[in-house]
Amino acid sequence: MKRKIVNPDLAEERAKCTFDKDEAYNVVFPEEQRQEFALVKAMIKKHPEIASSFDYYEKSRLEKFKEWWERFRTIMADDEFRHLMTNNTNKHSQYFNWHFLFAGTNPMTYHMMMFSKGVLKLGNEEQVRTLLPKCNHWQIVGCYAQTELAHGSNVAGLETTATYDMATDEFVIHTPTFKAAKFWPGNLAW
Repeated sequence: MKRKIVNPDLAEERAKCTFDKDEAYNVVFPEEQRQEFALVKAMIKKHPEIASSFDYYEKSRLEKFKEWWERFRTIMADDEFRHLMTNNTNKHSQYFNWHFLFAGTNPMTYHMMMFSKGVLKLGNEEQVRTLLPKCNHWQIVGCYAQTELAHGSNVAGLETTATYDMATDEFVIHTPTFKAAKFWPGNLAW
């Protein structure tokens, strides 16, 4: 939509709509999602510089990365909207997240969608109490790196090992061959 031209056939079909669009919107989207849509709309109205545009898809990887970090910085600096990020795991709408309303995937999707939610759903009480606030405020950041260059999504064939070292209280990650190198770990092409 670089030139904002809508195909005339599509415009004609849209004009034939015989159902109430607002009613359909209310049926398709639960109240929690509609509330989050309204919040994001208000946030973009207040900060138009964070809005997505179709030129996003023409940007380089680095430009996309910078766009998302500027967006995150703007949201975190705003007391009114910061909770969209810092309370992401504690909301009622489980299947929608505010960042879905922006073009492209963001560099923190795996942290927000898998790591933080993994702590919430799989952690014991102490882990949830101590780690989740740090996850939500990005004081600790997690990722997901299952794919290996030669193994794709064949989890059983992965070569990399993680061995706990009691002396250092750390995991030692060992990638024994080039084939075991992590490939597109996290948000695919990020």
